[in-house]
Amino acid sequence: MEDRYMAPEVFKHRKYDKKVDVFSFAMILYEMLEGDPPLANYEPYEAAKFVAEGRRPTFRSKGYILELRE
Repeated sequence: MEDRYMAPEVFKHRKYDKKVDVFSFAMILYEMLEGDPPLANYEPYEAAKFVAEGRRPTFRSKGYILELRE
């Protein structure tokens, strides 16, 4: 798996459970909604580091309902 889809716990080499799969799935959904990978302007490792620092990609598209974004 490319680093940009990696949950922060995995990136930080911390103990994790199945919740990391939910994070990765959310990043895949993000790509489906936006048409680009999450944090496409970053190299994959830098994107993983970005989310490990507690930050998240922002939604730019307007072609979805607000409940889906939430």
